[in-house]
Amino acid sequence: MDFSLVIPALNELQKIKHDVENAASFICEARLRGKIIVVEDGITDNTAEAARSAKIPSSVRRVVIRLDKNSGKGLAVKTGIKETKGDVV
Repeated sequence: MDFSLVIPALNELQKIKHDVENAASFICEARLRGKIIVVEDGITDNTAEAARSAKIPSSVRRVVIRLDKNSGKGLAVKTGIKETKGDVV
């Protein structure tokens, strides 16, 4: 089964790396094929860099999308869902 996980993020520098690593662990432990999509919603910190630096297995795909201005959690989630190809989102 192909699994996609969307993480909307607004100034999550302190926790995004941990969130991405935990999501990747879940995907691997559940023996799923997976993709983690982080959508930055008009951030003003280094959330993107932290998400990209998270240590995850090569079997888990990672995408970081940046929205230039804060548009709300709903649009961030919708944007991430548009990038999914998984059986389960």
